[in-house]
Amino acid sequence: MRLVADSNVLFTFFWKNSALLGIMRQDALLFAPEHSLDEIEKHRGGIIEKTGIADGEFDNLLAQMKLRVEFVPRSAYDMHFADVKTIAGAYPAPERASVMKDCDFLALALLLGCALWSNDRLLKKQSKLSVLSTREVVMLAELKTPLAKENGKH
Repeated sequence: MRLVADSNVLFTFFWKNSALLGIMRQDALLFAPEHSLDEIEKHRGGIIEKTGIADGEFDNLLAQMKLRVEFVPRSAYDMHFADVKTIAGAYPAPERASVMKDCDFLALALLLGCALWSNDRLLKKQSKLSVLSTREVVMLAELKTPLAKENGKH
């Protein structure tokens, strides 16, 4: 399974037993814009407070995340911003600005031709690319596991 993960999904990497960790154990290929690392650092204090982890543990987990998620530079997907503007243009003005806040994630998903993992319901209103909630990603992963076992693959 190949997915672009939005920042809110990535934040859950620091939670014990998060859906993200479970999906990673199933060898999902995860991608995110490189600037997501800046967002994670920006919210470091809140993540540490909510999870109860120490500052050093945060750094260790962030290093592990960098090994499991491919962080893609903006230059690799910037040619898709015109498509994202077209997608956003179909929304009413107040919603358009909100959609554009996720332009990097949408452009990266368009580049890779894969789904975006986001719980932002607004993004589901467009039809240019698939946007999956955590619940949907977990359901797809659960479907994959029984099929793999039936085929003798683990």
